[in-house]
Amino acid sequence: MARQRQIIIYGPMKNIEIKVRVSDRAKMLQYIMQLGAESKGVLRQTDTYFNVPSGRLKMREERSRDFADIIFYNRPNKKTSRLSEYDIIEIQKSGIKGIKKLLSNALSSSVIVKKVRRLYMYQHTRVHLDHVNGLGDFLELETVVKGSQKMIDALKEHRRVVRALGLESCEKIPFSYSDLLLRKHKVTKG
Repeated sequence: MARQRQIIIYGPMKNIEIKVRVSDRAKMLQYIMQLGAESKGVLRQTDTYFNVPSGRLKMREERSRDFADIIFYNRPNKKTSRLSEYDIIEIQKSGIKGIKKLLSNALSSSVIVKKVRRLYMYQHTRVHLDHVNGLGDFLELETVVKGSQKMIDALKEHRRVVRALGLESCEKIPFSYSDLLLRKHKVTKG
């Protein structure tokens, strides 16, 4: 009997990202609908971050999927839109526990981020309306640069979505959810 493929590798990939704090979810949802973004459902995600010398490494698990993603990415901590470069390894459920243990033993985990994400798509842009346990509500845009698409075209689309959602007036967040949780835990412990 032949073994089924257990790992799928995607990358290297790029997207243009921005993250803002959301004070009024209903209003933001209205802007997303006016944009014409298509709902792709609600995702319940748990991201386990591991200590690495540069960039960020996480394992993402979702209740509704039979696989998990190991994601390594580099992205500067800037309040403005920024380029993120990333690779993803998709592993089947049967391998999740073992690989997580291996990564924890080799690198140690730094923090676990749990969130409920409402995912919307507008052309090449993923619109994430997130509720992060312990942090609150955020909106994240990821305009994917792929295939024959030029960076300038991705930037134009990204800027168009930023304007349509009124993100210029929102509080920009330069850090990952993992950084925010680590800072919060440091403050409450100190």
